[in-house]
Amino acid sequence: MVRLLIRVFSYTLAILFVMVLSLLVFLQSDFSRERIKRLIVYEIQNRMQCQLVLENIEGNILTNIILKRVKLNVGKEKIFDVHQIKINYFLPALFGRTLYIRDICLYRPRTALIKDKTENWNYQLLPLQNI
Repeated sequence: MVRLLIRVFSYTLAILFVMVLSLLVFLQSDFSRERIKRLIVYEIQNRMQCQLVLENIEGNILTNIILKRVKLNVGKEKIFDVHQIKINYFLPALFGRTLYIRDICLYRPRTALIKDKTENWNYQLLPLQNI
């Protein structure tokens, strides 16, 4: 009876290991990166009512994500442009419905601040309270 329990336990562990390994490989695939990219673009565009252009996603997805060549436009005006954004986070905290971001690094950021005829800045068009 003990041998049977050990065998069942070892098979269960092996299946669980294969499932976790498969999930890790899947998260590194181009398909999952494209889905994550679309999700990021969709969420930011809906919350900020602007156009986000995101060229590529890199990183290992479990501990960090690197967003390559990010542009934020309101109407036809480019407000923000950055070569790369690197975000380090603690993904297991998502089980508690919280995402702990350790740090965010912006590489070569550029902002275009323009004041129109009515003395309003272009960044004021962004609904930042919805983020």
